[in-house]
Amino acid sequence: MPEKKRVILFTIKEEQGEILSLIDTIGYELVKVFYQKRRKPDPNYFLGKGRFEEVQEFLGVKDEDEEDKELRTIVEKIEGKKKEKERKKRREEADIDAVIVDASVRPGQHYRLEMGLELECIDRIGLILSIFKEHAHTREAKLQVELARLQYQLPLIKEWVHRGKEGEKPGFMGGGAYDVDVYYLMAKRRISRIKRMFQDIEKDREVKREIRRKGNTTVVAIAGYTNAGKSTLLRTLSGDDNVYVDDKLFATLSPVTRRAKDRRRPVLFTDTVGFIDDLPTETIEAFMSTLEEIFTADLVLLVIDISDSEDEIRRKLKASLDILLPDVGNDRIIYVANKTDTLSERGKERKIAFVINNIGNDTIFISALDGDARTRVMRKIYSRVKKGRNRVFIKLPAEKEETYRAINEIKRIAIVSSMDFKDERLEITAYVLRDKIDHLEHIVSGLKGEIIVFPEKDDDVPLYA
Repeated sequence: MPEKKRVILFTIKEEQGEILSLIDTIGYELVKVFYQKRRKPDPNYFLGKGRFEEVQEFLGVKDEDEEDKELRTIVEKIEGKKKEKERKKRREEADIDAVIVDASVRPGQHYRLEMGLELECIDRIGLILSIFKEHAHTREAKLQVELARLQYQLPLIKEWVHRGKEGEKPGFMGGGAYDVDVYYLMAKRRISRIKRMFQDIEKDREVKREIRRKGNTTVVAIAGYTNAGKSTLLRTLSGDDNVYVDDKLFATLSPVTRRAKDRRRPVLFTDTVGFIDDLPTETIEAFMSTLEEIFTADLVLLVIDISDSEDEIRRKLKASLDILLPDVGNDRIIYVANKTDTLSERGKERKIAFVINNIGNDTIFISALDGDARTRVMRKIYSRVKKGRNRVFIKLPAEKEETYRAINEIKRIAIVSSMDFKDERLEITAYVLRDKIDHLEHIVSGLKGEIIVFPEKDDDVPLYA
C-alpha cells in the first residue's frame, strides 16, 4: 500500500469542516493548517507575504534574489551556508509532499506557490477532481473525470508555458518548454475526442429514455449536496441492500438506477453524483452526461442534510439549486430533509421550523435509515405524478382470460391505485393522462367492461394507500 501523501493546508476560512472532509476522503495526512483571517486571498501567495514566509521557514525553503547573493560578504556567505543546512534539516523533518489551498487559485498564484514552496500545489478543484478519479469505476465516469481534469489543467499549463518562454522555468513541472507545448496540444485534441464520445453516449441514453416513456415508467432522480444521504435513501426506496453506501464525500460518482420496492407502478430511482459549491462551469459541463439524468427525470428528490447548521443548510441548498433550477422547474422538485434521527427532539423541532420557513411546508422530513421513509416519499411521488391525470374507475369480468392480459396493458398506460375482486368483477382504480383515456376506453369496451372517468380535479381517493 503506497504511503499517504503528507500535506499542509492554506485557508482564510474559519469554517474548515468541508475541506478537512475532502482531505480525509482522498486519504491524505494533514500535517499543519496555515490559517490567516482576511477578506480575500493575497493575489500572489494566497496568504499574506509575511505568513507565506513563515511557511517557507517551516518547510526549510527560502527565496533569495540574485542581487542579494552578489552583495553578501564572505562572513555572510558562511552564515548563509549554516542557515542552508538548518533549512535542509527542517525540510527533511517536515517531509511535506503538497500544499492544499482551500479555494480555487489562479494560474499565476499556482505558479508562485509551487515555485516559492517547492511543493505540488493542489487547490480545492484539483482536490475534488483527485477524489473523482479515485471513485471513477465505469468507463463513462473515467471519461468524465479525464475531461474535467484536462479542462482544469489547460490554464495552468498555459501559465507555465508563458513563464518558460520568459526564461523563469524550463517548463511545466520541470519539463522542457517543447514538451509542454506538445502536451498542451495533445490535451486539447483529447478534450475534443472525449466530447465526441459523449455525443454517442448521450444518443444511447436518449434511446433508453424513450423506451421508459413508452412503458409509462416514472423516473425519479435523487439529487443533493454530497454526503446528504442519497445512496442510503436509494437503498431504502428500492429495498436493495447491495446499493453502495459510505459516509464519505462523493461515494457515488456514476449514476445508479434501481426499481422502486413498491411494484404497483413502474418507478425508477437514479442516484447521481453529489453537488458541491464553487465548481467552475467547465467542471460542471464535464459531468453534463450524468447531470442529464437529473434534468430529464420526471421528478427530482432534492435531499438536504438537516443535521447541518442553518448556515450550512442555506449554503448547500443554494449550491444545489444553482445547478438544478436552470434546467429543472421547481414544480418537479420534492424537498427531502434527511437525517432527522441525528437530532434531539428539541433540535428537530427547531430545524423543522427553519426548513418550513426557508424551503416550504411541502418538505418531507425523514431518516433514510427508517423503513417509514419509503412510505412517506412514495406517497409524495405518487401525489405529484397524479397531477394532470384523471381518476378512472374500471370494472372488468374476472372470469375472462383476456382480462389478465389487459391488466398489463392498463398498468403500462396508467397508474393503478387499487385492484379488488367483488361479485365476480375486477374493480380497478387508476390515474391516466388525458391523451391515454381513449386507449383505455378501447381496452375496457373490448372486454365488455365499464369505465367511469372522473374530472381531473377529483382528489377524493388517495393514489397511494
